[in-house]
Amino acid sequence: MDRFGFELETEIRRIGGRSAAAHVRTADNDEATSVLQCETALLATVRQYEKTLGLQMPAHARAMVQRQLQTLRRFMTESE
Repeated sequence: MDRFGFELETEIRRIGGRSAAAHVRTADNDEATSVLQCETALLATVRQYEKTLGLQMPAHARAMVQRQLQTLRRFMTESE
């Protein structure tokens, strides 16, 4: 996931945008709660990627977002 963040930050700077990076920290919870928090965050991330694809962006940026979204979806499917 760090690679995705790096790629997104680099592309945002390259096309002249400002970063809106957010880092998620979890509290010390039991394993079930942590898993639920991760699943919720992953679903929210996928939804944000889907919304982002509705925006105008350079073709290479769109290809990167689509590639990352496919990877996230594959991860979700494998995690079920």
